Amino acid sequence: RLYPPPGARAELDADERLGGAFAVLAPTSRWPGKRWPQDRFAGLARALLDRGAVERVAVVGSASERDQCGPLLRALAGDKRVVDLIGRTSVGSLMALIERSALIVANDSAVLHMAVGLARPMVALYGPTVVARVGPYRAEATVVQHARPGERLDHKDERLGTELMGRIGLDEVIERSLIALRSAARP
Repeated sequence: RLYPPPGARAELDADERLGGAFAVLAPTSRWPGKRWPQDRFAGLARALLDRGAVERVAVVGSASERDQCGPLLRALAGDKRVVDLIGRTSVGSLMALIERSALIVANDSAVLHMAVGLARPMVALYGPTVVARVGPYRAEATVVQHARPGERLDHKDERLGTELMGRIGLDEVIERSLIALRSAARP
């Protein structure tokens, strides 16, 4: 189990943009082949917001990953329900954000592993990675991956990764997200 530092929780409490139920989207990865398309993340954000599943969407990533999120941020520009936190969180404040979130949707990344450690509902988007080896611990059911039996998996192979991530459809991720939110809301 992970625990964010108390100061990070207090910092989050002071951010009025993050009141109510919100989802965290982590659309970045060091490896291009591990990235779900930005336009699909934008479609997911719109669907969650427009259906009233969450009140806000927070987009996270490191400052060096801002360029990866350009298409996503442009697609959602002007929507005050979207909170751009790219490059604006420390590890501690990211943990506090995840702990307070209603849902995390992320590529294969540290954010998913934090979500596991903080026991949060999630949808894990996996392409060219062996889930049994490095997937979210005891949360394999949250993984969306469409590798075919016997298909080689190599997260450093950008072409293969792009193809595998492209197999994950927007409607499928919306549905999995709504299911995760409903399941978390049950007493």
